[in-house]
Amino acid sequence: KNFTKKWMHDELHHQVRVPLASFGILATASLILGWRRRQKRMRHLRRIHGVLGKKFDIREYVHPNFFRGRVWHECTAEGKRELEKLEAKAMKAEEAALASMRPYQRKKYERFQKLERWGEKVVLVW
Repeated sequence: KNFTKKWMHDELHHQVRVPLASFGILATASLILGWRRRQKRMRHLRRIHGVLGKKFDIREYVHPNFFRGRVWHECTAEGKRELEKLEAKAMKAEEAALASMRPYQRKKYERFQKLERWGEKVVLVW
């Protein structure tokens, strides 16, 4: 009788402890995920500027506060508008470049684009 009550009491009131190794793995995975997302965004912005032949400086678009701007990449309102305009221009420039390609070049380019997107989905699954 007493054994059952004691067991139930221990189960209800035991202290939950997360091992240091589990916390370390969680922290490491979170940092890696954040870094990969940041790198993906930076690659995207560099690509837009590269297509347009402009010099890329992140400080022109992000919030002046260090953490909000540099760490979390929060853009200012003007920065967002400017990036949207640049992205639209880059899309038009890419479409014009694709239209001027020969069919075999276009197919090769589209194949590489498809492979690149597939590779990103596989590697950046989370």
